[in-house]
Amino acid sequence: MNAVIGFSDMLRSEVLGPIGNPKHKAYIDHIHESGTRALQTITQILEVSQAEAGMLTLSRTPLDIRQELADCLRHHGETATRLGVSLTGDIAEDLPSLPCDQSRLRQILDQLLSNALRHTPAGGAITLAARVTPKHWLEIRIADTGIGIPEDRLAEAMTPFVQFDDALVRQHDGIGIGLPLARRLVELHGGSFTLDSAPDQGTTVTIRLPI
Repeated sequence: MNAVIGFSDMLRSEVLGPIGNPKHKAYIDHIHESGTRALQTITQILEVSQAEAGMLTLSRTPLDIRQELADCLRHHGETATRLGVSLTGDIAEDLPSLPCDQSRLRQILDQLLSNALRHTPAGGAITLAARVTPKHWLEIRIADTGIGIPEDRLAEAMTPFVQFDDALVRQHDGIGIGLPLARRLVELHGGSFTLDSAPDQGTTVTIRLPI
């Protein structure tokens, strides 16, 4: 898969010569994007298996969480604009540094925001909020106005490799590993993961991490 991505990237950059035909360039872009998605899926499958087997480890260092959240909003802002979705932040000013594995926390946030963008139609809205709770936990909440999930299907949404039969949900769904992996990574940090959703009302994911 790395070879497919690498060769297609070389073709896209035209280091081997000009592509010329715009249709050929579009095909190459599609190959590169499909290869990247496939590699991400393979990586997630391996990580879910490692997490379930207790083989994932964390490397904790103090992190400026406010800056990390701002970076995530900026990173996903272009996609939100392209999809016609409003993406806003409501981040408290007084957030302390967070002892965490930065790469894993970024993975959690990227997965949750990507999932919200995938399930929120044009004209919808996504809000990323963060605060310190009265019990001194960091609470991060990602709420969208997307298609939502019926209450009796929430457990399925948190089960690895489970896909919904519903045509509308299936249209937007992946292979069912993003949310379970994000929850497991939160739990490895000693935190909690809550999923609330309702059809046509949207979904809210709340994670709480010890400070």
